[in-house]
Parts: sequence; C-alpha cells; structure tokens
Amino acid sequence: MNRIYRLVWSRAQQCWCVASEYARKAGKGGRALAVLGLCAVSGLNAMDAEAAAGLYVNDSSDSACVFVNDSDVSGDMGWKYDGNNSNCDASDKAGQTGRVLFYGSGTQGSDSLTLGNELYVNGGRIGLNNRIDGSNSLAIGNVATDALGTQLGTRALAQDSVAIGNDALASEQNALALGSKAQAVAQDSVALGAGSVASTAGGVAGYIPGGADAQQANAVNATQSTLGAIAVGDAASGQFRQITGVAAGSQDSDAVNVAQLSSVGNTPMTFVGNSGAVDKKLGDTFVIQGAALSAGNYSGNNLRTEVDGGGSLQVQMADNLVLDSVTTGDTSVATNGLTIAGGPSVTNSGIDAGNQRVVNVAEGAINFGSLDAVNGSQLATTNQQLDQNTSQLNDFTTNISNGSIGPVQRTGTDQLSLIAAGGDAWAPGVVQTLNNVASGSISMSSTDAINGSQLYTLANATTNALGGGSAVNPDGSISSPVYNLDGTSLNNVGDALVNLDGRVIHNTSDIFTLQQDALQWNGMLGAYDASHGSGDAQKISNVAAGEVSELSTDAINGSQLHATNQQVQRNTTDISNVTTNINNISNGSLGPVQRTGTDQLSLIATGGDATSPGAAQVLNNVAAGAVNDTSVDAVNGSQLHATNQQVDATVTHVTQLDGRVTNVEGNVTTLQGDVTNLGDHVENIYNKGTRYFHANSTGTDSSATGADAVAIGMGATASHGGSVALGAGAVANGSSLGHQAYLVGGTATGEVNIGNRRLTGVSAGADDTDGVNVAQLKAITSGAVADAVLYDSSSHDRITLGGTTYNSVTRSGGSKITNVARGEDDSDAVNLSQLNETNTRVTNIDGRVTAIDGTITTINNGGGIKYFHANSTRPDAVASGVDAVAVGPNAQASGSGAVAMGEGASASADGSVALGQGASDNGRGAQSYTGKYSNAANASVGTVSVGNAATGETRTVSNVADGKEATDAVNLRQLDGAVTESKQYTDDSIHNVNSEIANVTTNVSNLDNRVGQVEGDVSNVQNGTDGMFQVNNTSKQPKPRATGADAVAGGAGAQASAANSAAIGTRARASGRNATAVGSDAQAQADNSVALGANSVAERANSVSVGSAGNERQITHVAAGTAPTDAVNVKQLQQSMGDISNQFYDYTDARYNALRHDLKKQDDILSSGIAGAMAMATLPQPYSAGASMAAAGIGNYRGQSALAIGVSKISDNGKWVTKLQGSTTSQGDTGVAVGIGYQW
Repeated sequence: MNRIYRLVWSRAQQCWCVASEYARKAGKGGRALAVLGLCAVSGLNAMDAEAAAGLYVNDSSDSACVFVNDSDVSGDMGWKYDGNNSNCDASDKAGQTGRVLFYGSGTQGSDSLTLGNELYVNGGRIGLNNRIDGSNSLAIGNVATDALGTQLGTRALAQDSVAIGNDALASEQNALALGSKAQAVAQDSVALGAGSVASTAGGVAGYIPGGADAQQANAVNATQSTLGAIAVGDAASGQFRQITGVAAGSQDSDAVNVAQLSSVGNTPMTFVGNSGAVDKKLGDTFVIQGAALSAGNYSGNNLRTEVDGGGSLQVQMADNLVLDSVTTGDTSVATNGLTIAGGPSVTNSGIDAGNQRVVNVAEGAINFGSLDAVNGSQLATTNQQLDQNTSQLNDFTTNISNGSIGPVQRTGTDQLSLIAAGGDAWAPGVVQTLNNVASGSISMSSTDAINGSQLYTLANATTNALGGGSAVNPDGSISSPVYNLDGTSLNNVGDALVNLDGRVIHNTSDIFTLQQDALQWNGMLGAYDASHGSGDAQKISNVAAGEVSELSTDAINGSQLHATNQQVQRNTTDISNVTTNINNISNGSLGPVQRTGTDQLSLIATGGDATSPGAAQVLNNVAAGAVNDTSVDAVNGSQLHATNQQVDATVTHVTQLDGRVTNVEGNVTTLQGDVTNLGDHVENIYNKGTRYFHANSTGTDSSATGADAVAIGMGATASHGGSVALGAGAVANGSSLGHQAYLVGGTATGEVNIGNRRLTGVSAGADDTDGVNVAQLKAITSGAVADAVLYDSSSHDRITLGGTTYNSVTRSGGSKITNVARGEDDSDAVNLSQLNETNTRVTNIDGRVTAIDGTITTINNGGGIKYFHANSTRPDAVASGVDAVAVGPNAQASGSGAVAMGEGASASADGSVALGQGASDNGRGAQSYTGKYSNAANASVGTVSVGNAATGETRTVSNVADGKEATDAVNLRQLDGAVTESKQYTDDSIHNVNSEIANVTTNVSNLDNRVGQVEGDVSNVQNGTDGMFQVNNTSKQPKPRATGADAVAGGAGAQASAANSAAIGTRARASGRNATAVGSDAQAQADNSVALGANSVAERANSVSVGSAGNERQITHVAAGTAPTDAVNVKQLQQSMGDISNQFYDYTDARYNALRHDLKKQDDILSSGIAGAMAMATLPQPYSAGASMAAAGIGNYRGQSALAIGVSKISDNGKWVTKLQGSTTSQGDTGVAVGIGYQW
C-alpha cells in the first residue's frame, strides 16, 4: 500500500528517497523492509553540512573509527581500532538497528547515510527499478513486471520529466505521467489517471469543420497545439474518462463543458418569422439537404443573426430577398424568372404552366382571419355555392317578378296580397299596412294604387256630401251624419231619403253627383273602374292597408307597396354587393388570398390588404403530396420530416461505416504490433506455439515459392503467384481451384489450395457475388434448371465448370464466379479484392514470418536463440516458484524469486540462487542472523550456491574483483592485505593512541553537530518543509496515507485508499480504483477518475473533473481537437455553429422558393377557374316562349383566360328554362354545368 515513512537524502544519488512499508530490513521483531525508492529527484545541491570525507570505516583509507553506542554496548560512545570491533563495520549498513552510521569508500559521490530502522539510503540505485535517466526528473511509484518477467518500475527518463504512480512512464522532456501505468511519451505531454497514454506531440493541426472559410480556418489554426497533449485515457485501447467539474470556457482556446454544449443543444436556435418562431435544438432532427456553392454567391443583406439578452440566436430574413439565382433540383430562379426543367416556368417571355397541377392540397380554413390555401374541392364548393347563389338570385328575381316572394305576393290570377311576417301567398297572415304609397292616378283606366290621402280626400268629400255632421274618423272611417228632417234626427241617407218627400229631385241630383265620384263596376273591364267614364286611370286614395296574405283580396295602399319597394331595393343593393364581393374575390382584391401584383398572390393577414399584406401566414393542413420525379404536388412538414429522418439514418450508417473502417484500421495496426512482438516471444512460440495457432509435426517445412504466395502446414506448397496452400500436404501450383481459366470476367491473382479438405461453415450467399454453400447448390440442382450448374455425379462430390483443356494459367473455356460481394461474417465467402488485400497484408508480414520461421526451425534443431543455447536431451527446466527463473536441463526453481541455472541446478528456498551443474541451495534462503566478527544483524534475501554442500561438491569462485562496498565479496589478495594491514594497524594504533584520543573528542563534537544538522534536515523533510516535495501543514493534518495497492499519496492529510490510486495535495482523497486526485481537498471518488485542482470532485467513473458543482473551472489554452475523442475549444464550437447556420439558411431559401412556386401555380389554377366561371356567367339565354339559343362567352381573370359554350331553351309554354354549358381554361381545365328552371 506504499505507506510513506520517511523522506531521506542520498548523497551518492544527489536525491531524496521515500522508504515504504514494503521495504525490507533486519531487526527486532523480524520485520523485513526492502528499500523501495518512490522518489528520485536529480539536480539538487548537496546539503549544507555533509559528513567530512575523513571519517570512514574499514575502507583502507585511514585508521580512524568513530561510533556512538546504544544501550547494548557499555558506555555512551567509544572508539575501536582492531578487526574484532565490528560496531564500525560498514558491512552491516543495511541491517543495523540502533545507531547512526556514516561510511564511504573515500570518494564524495559514494558517501552514504543510515539512520536507524526508518531511513536507509544506499548510493548507486534508488528504490526498486525506479529509473531516473534525465536531469531535474522525478519518479514516484512502485515496480511491476512485464509478460517476459522484466521488471519495469516508475520511469522518468527525460530532462524535467515527472512520473508519479505504479509503473508510470515519462519518457520525453517536460513530460508528466500521473497515475498507475500512466505514460507520457511525447514531449511536453501530460498523462492523467491510471492507464492514460499521452502520445500526441505538439503542433498537430486542429480539426477544421467542413465548409470553413479562410478566416475561420485561421482562427482554428491560431489555437493549434504547441505543447504535447493532455490525455485522460487511452483511445487506442478504448479507455476513456470524462473531465468533470469543468468551468464554462470563455476564450477560443478554453475547453467547453457539458453545460455549454447542453446550452447549445437544449437552448434552441430560434428562427423568427413574421408570424411566429421555430426552435431547433442541436439534439433535434435537423436535416440540411443540397450542396452549397462557393462562398459569396449571395447577398449579405438577405439574412442576419442577432443574439438577444437571453443568449438565444435569432435568424432574420429580409422581406425582399436579393439573389442572383436559386437552383433546387430541376427548379431554377434567375433574374429572368423561374424555370423548371420539363415543367412550368415563369420568365420575362411569359408563363408556361407545363401542363402541371398542384394536387392533394388539403382544405384551408375559410374565414376572415384565414390565410390557408384552398383546394379544388373548396373552390368547387364555392363555385357550386356561387352557382346556387346565382340561381337563387335568378329565382329571387323571377319570384319577385312572379310575385311569389316578398311582402307582396300573387295570390291568384291578377291578384296580389300584402304578406304578413311568416306568411306566403297561400296564407298571407294578418292584414298589413301599405305605407308611403304615392297618389295613384284616379281615372277610369288607372291601375294605380290609391294612398290614404286620396282615400281621405274621398272620405272627406263623402262626409261633406253626406253632411249632417259626418266626419272622417282617424281610422279612415266616416262618422254617421245627423239629418234633422222635419224635426227628426236621421243618421243615414236611407232614412233621410225616405223622409225627404220633397227632396227627391234634389236627392236624385245628389245621387247622380255621387255616381260620378264613386268607384263603379265596369262590366267591360270586369273590374271596378275609377276612371269615372273619362277613360283615364284615376287614383284610389285613402285606401286602408289591405291584408297581405296568400288568400287576401284586400287592396293594397301606397304605403304598403312603398315598404315592399324599399325591401326590394335593399335586396337589389345586397345582391349588387354580393356580386361585387364575388367579383373582388375572383379578381383577387378581396379575401385571404389577394393579388399583390401581376401574376402574384399573397396570403393576407387579418386587417391587411393587397397593398399591405401584414405578417407572413402559415399554410396549414396541407395533405401529403406525391413524391416522385414528375410530381409538382406541395409537400407537408411530415413528408419533409420523413426525408430528414432518412438523411439522418444515412448519416448514421455512414458514421457506423466509418467506425467499422476505423476498427479495421485498428485491427491492422494491432496485427502489425502483434507481428512486431513475435520476435520477443520466439521462445514461447517454440515451446507452446501462439494462442489458437499450434503445429505438431516433424515433417518437411512448408514452401511458398510463388510471388505473393502463402503456404501453411507441413509440406504445404504454394508455387503459383498469389496462391495460398492451407493444410498439411496442400499444393497450390496453378492446377486447382483459383486457376485463371476458371474465372469469367476477371483475372485470378492466384489460387487457394486446402489439400483436398472441406471448406465448412460457409453461410448461404445472398448477393450475386457471394459464395454459395452446399445447401444452395442442392437447391439449384433440385430445380433441374437447364442452365444451372450441376454436380458431376449423383455422389454430389464435385462440380466442373465449362472448359475441357488446361494450361499453366487456367482451364480453357472455364467460367468465373463474379460480382462476389465483400464478405463480412466469419463464414462469408470473400471476393478477389479482399483476397488481394489479404495478400498485400500477408506480403507485408511474409518477411517477418519467414524470419521467424527460420528462427523457429533453428530452435527446433537445437540451435537456440541468440546468446542463449542449450545442448541436452534431459527434461525441461521448471520454474514453479512465484517470479522464479530456471535455466538449463532439468533445472528446478521452486522457491519464490529463486534462480536455478545449470543442468540439474536446484533453488528451493525463497530468493536463493543456484549456479552451475548440480548446484543446490540445500533449502537455505532468506535468513536473519548476527554476523560473525562484525556482530552486525543481517537479514539476507537469499543464498547464492555454486555447489552442493550435501554431496560435498564445491566450486571455486575465481576472477573475483576487489570488493569495494561493505557487502562486496573480497578476494584472496584483499584478505592477505587485510591481515597484513591489520597487523600494521594494531602496531601503529598503539603508538598513536594518545594523539587519537585527543582527536576523538574533536571528531565526536563535529559528529554531534553534523548529526544534529542531519536530524534537523530529516525532520524538515519528514514534516514537508524541505526538499523538492514540500508542504505547509498549518492546518496540522496527519501524514499522507497510501493504503491502496500500488497507491501513491503526497501532501498533508492526503489519502490514496484504492488500488493504483494517487492523491497529491493537502487532504486530497483518491478512493476509486486507478483514480488520481491532485490539489487541496481534491476528491477522486469514482474508478478510473481524475480530480484536478483544489476542491475538485470526480464522482463519475472514467471522468476528469477540474471543479465541483457550483465551483467549476475553465480549461484554457486547449488546442483544437483532431481525433473523435479530443476536447474541442470554443473556437471550434463557434465554427460548427456558423456552419450549421449557413447550411440552414441555404435550406430555408430553397424551401421558400419552392413554396413560392407552388403558390404561384395554385394562383394560376384558381385564376383560370374564376375566368371559366366568369365566361359561363356571360352566356345569354332566350327570352321568348319556345325559343332556343346557342351562345359563347370569354372570360379573363388575372392573366388567365377561359372559353365557355352553352345551349339554352325555353319551353313552349314559357314556364321551363333549361341550360347546358361548358368551359375550358388556359390551364387546360374543363368544366360542365347543367341547369333547369321553372317560372310563373
């Protein structure tokens, strides 16, 4: 778990070294600590107070020895000078437990320091396999072993590089690898998190979206990376992380976070029209069709984008577009008008409809606010209604003329009645008053109605004639006269006449006068005659309002007739207004669709007119139009959506295909890598073969002598160019399947021979160029088709294609199997292009395979590999111990980490080494003991044996160089010299004892000062206030804890609790497996996550966080991404948005022009229909009974013309009228109408 106990200074390596709990040591309690270097920092200056070079122990440079005893030696300090005084012996420097020891070999670079059981620095190597090959480099981590047993370790190999984590690698200058197995292999690159690989060097061009102009491309290039990439995963192996806690980017080179992308995706682009807005999100279906022309071929005044206060993008289109030309499909709109190839056109030369119609138009709303287009059925309904209205108007006119409607109706022959409300000619209802009747002519021939004043005059005259106080009452009646005759009051004329005995003559005269003024019956006329014999029509005045009903026979006075005339006049005015409105609708000056110019219609908003149509209107409820190469139907939104969906699916398929191609390229790359690694695994191939590929044979080798040929299997021969021989004994020499003459329509590049074997697992072919299996051949054979390819015999074991002769190339007259599609599944047949690709790849690896084959042959023949050979028939070596190595016939390495080299060598104890034939460790491995003579506690990691003590077999270890360090072996020369020097040393020490005692006091004092300074330095390093890794622990946090397997923790209170985790920073926490937390209070909680920066939190697996909720950071200076998994910067995002906007504008223009064309076409059709109705309305008809008429009429409405022809007839009795008429328009449409009417 890599718990760090101390940071220690090594003068020999000029660096600080961290000792972990895995380090071994010998001491009380039997704990084994092996020094594991977690930190190697070069470039540090030596400490200010280093041990003087004059104090050495047993290095033959002087005769002094200074030591300080602990409690197991009498006295507080002392000095020894003979060979038995082992307290100063440097040979136990790695295992002593209770003293401070300085020793060296006489040179400054090898001076070393040992402090108790907590700190040990040994000059030369630092840690276990931590490599620091570059200056100013840092490596922190543990050791690992590759597949061949080679120990790797954390490596910082270049200048100023840093590697932190188990097996981390920083191989280039200024590289940083942080996390278990992280690799920064490009200069200035950064690999963050376990398993991350940063291999992209600086200067890689950023991704420039398609369609970007030069300015946009320059903006992307301005953020091109100048330093190595930051990797948070490994795209090559499919390992990816998220980067979480990222603040919103603001500069071109900043990284963007999901919130910004979500804002782009969730905040719609609002395209505002004159009557509403359309929102489009990036995640929505958004299809842009067509190909854009070169930039600049449109007016900059047509479209404008604005960002409102809420951050929404508004796209505005000019009311009047200024375009040179627009082309969509076969439709082209230019300055001379609109042209559709093979269809309608509207140009300066005129309008050519091209015999096209707009069909399947759904019914539009018909109301004052509606702007919907109407279809033919609606127009037909309108026409029918118009015909009905016309018929009704005619009926109204006829009925009015005939007296069958209105307040005055004919109730009989030559009889009219005033009709009450709700009444008719048959039941006129209550008596009605006829007001405002002009004074009728009063004569014998007069047929004028008499008004009330005339009646009043008559009544008044009557009363005057009656006399006797008779008067005209308010209701028009005459009050009875009072005649006082002979004292008798008489109230009527009769009584008066009876009583007027003497006045008969006078009365007769009065009666005659009355007869002249009264309304009398005219027998000749058969009616009452008011002409009074004058022959002139006279008025009948003062006529009371007669009953107006169907049965009424009352006279109608002038006021009643006047009311009827007023109503008739209003009806006439209304009919005229209706006719005017119909004409206005017909000529496009009224209604929701009006004519705004020559051959131009507009949808009119509420309150608008042709001069000012108002806001743009939506054409709704449009039925789906026909979609084919000849269709001119209008299409609706659902059809366009379906097309967009299909385009999206196509894009998805292309993307998937691209991914599959990428996978193929990755597979090829992997294959090349595997081939490269074959040389490293030759021994494994020799002993075991490769996985899923083994050969067991002692026969002859395969032979591929043809160009680009491949032969696999014992004795397989491929002598024909491009041929493949698969299986033992297979021969591909140009006479088997694949020979050129067998193919029709192509040339074979070679043949495939599988040595008379079956090819199984072939799925049924589907395409014309697919291979077929036996089942398909059986099916064809059973069909008994004359031209089918049949088996040669009933045994169904052979099929022979056409051709009877052979040559070196092919069979004469043979047949090819052509048009074979590329196989995809494992059992698919492959075509020639795939075989050529395979041949190309096989050719590429053929040299390597040949070289490996030769190497394997050499191995098979006992030649071994370079620098490693063996000649024996004894059993193979066995390395059964963990991390053990066994080399040589029957060598046995059963101990953990044991090494047995030589025939019959045996290393059974942990860590032991047996060298030479028959050598054995005799079970001796790691031991703890006190050294003889030195009294030093030893904790050996194993035993090295060059013989066998049990059998008395020993060997001389010769050519041993002089030992240099305390634990080096010494040769006989050194031993003899030591004995001689020891004797001389003893003699000299006796003579110099007095002077040495004086020097001891001074040296001990110096030593005490130096030890004190070292303790201070060690304390400073231990507390993090000195060295190249320092902390300020003001908050008094505990020491860092790395409790996870192969974990790294640095900083006050830092904790790395999961396997391969790393926590760097005060209170940093890395609790997820392979997680990395860098920064104060940074937390990497999820597996394979990275938290960068103070308070950053990585809560999701495989993610990188640079902040937390509410505390986001920007990632700045982000180079433009190039690969699919690269981060993009703000500039790229803006560029992509610009591309989307430009393409959407093109799409909108095309759709607008198409809609405009459809509306123009619909306008022409409607105008021609109106012209046809007008032409039919102009046809006259006969007016005499029994007459017939043929008539023709012409109508023109808004540039569209129509011709109408009709026949009409009136029955002999004048009661029935029949009409048949038809019309044809300039749009090619025809219409027929039949009518019949009855008049009375």
